[in-house]
Amino acid sequence: MPVIAIIITRLNLGGPAKLLIDYLNNSNDDFKYILIHGNCESNEKEFNLNRFKADKYRVKSMARGIRILKDFQSFIQIRKILKSLDVKLVHTHMSKAGFIGRLAAFSIKSKPIIVHTYHGQLIQGYFNKLKLNLIVKIEQLLSLITDHFIAVSSNTQIVLQETGVGVRKRWTIINPATERKVYRRKHSNILRLIWVGRFEKVKNPQLAIDSIVALRKLAPKLKVNLQMYGDGTLLMECKKFSQKQNLPIEFYGWTEDLGPVYSNATLLLLTSLNEGFGLVALEAASYGVPTIATKNGGIEDLIDSGKNGVLVMANSKDISSQIFELAKNKKYLTRLSLQAIKIANKKFSIERYINDHRMLYEELIRNEI
Repeated sequence: MPVIAIIITRLNLGGPAKLLIDYLNNSNDDFKYILIHGNCESNEKEFNLNRFKADKYRVKSMARGIRILKDFQSFIQIRKILKSLDVKLVHTHMSKAGFIGRLAAFSIKSKPIIVHTYHGQLIQGYFNKLKLNLIVKIEQLLSLITDHFIAVSSNTQIVLQETGVGVRKRWTIINPATERKVYRRKHSNILRLIWVGRFEKVKNPQLAIDSIVALRKLAPKLKVNLQMYGDGTLLMECKKFSQKQNLPIEFYGWTEDLGPVYSNATLLLLTSLNEGFGLVALEAASYGVPTIATKNGGIEDLIDSGKNGVLVMANSKDISSQIFELAKNKKYLTRLSLQAIKIANKKFSIERYINDHRMLYEELIRNEI
């Protein structure tokens, strides 16, 4: 039975780790999976590790950020794990695990097949120019030792290849997926908006808050509530602003089970400067919750604007106008809701996601033999 090592920087409440749960818990193939992971940040919450059906190895020294000594320790530990298990294929996720994991895999004598998934394109919203140029150079060099790339959206692949990453390599686009849901939507006289993500610059939480300010001016009598889920360096700043403006916004921390949240929501706001795909919008869609999203790249693989959600420019005026339009036009809102469920189930099923990976793994291993 071929051994596949999945290496991920951390198992925080977020898209990549959630996809791994769904994949590992539903896959039924002839591979043995091991999961190598690092630690979360202090303002993040880790998934319950029992939810991952695989042999797990924690590399305590691996975490976000540049930490030369700890990164070297992580390299040594991961290399040791890969050598001891006779791994056939290594699949890395996230930047740090992609850097250390690919180098570790390349350095061992057995030379396992190396696959890396880009969950975003890293070019917009993350780093200053100097750091970005360094990261692009590193990714270009890592391309030389990577056998196959996976992108979570067509935009992610296009932008990365335009920067010289994986130009002469094979790519596969595998959109994220979600399991079918059985929750029934609960109706309310209050327009219930939700926002889910890290309170960091790239997720642009302040834009969601500014949209509530604009909405209050546009429709002062509209009953609306915004619930924001997550944590990060901008959380306290956002809280203070909201309290000062006396806005109808509630802040919650990380929530592992968002099912009840989606089933009570009317709309999701996705305000990111850059999203590889936007798994939270797909999860919301599976509960019949349409998304109003900024045009941020990968989200266009999911949302057909005006059909199963709405795409807008990244400003509070456009977002608030769309919220008000949907609040007035219940038929339009219902149509978006029904199409969101239909498209989520048809195009983004977990069965398709698993099959895409299984077929790729089988092809790579077969050709390598």
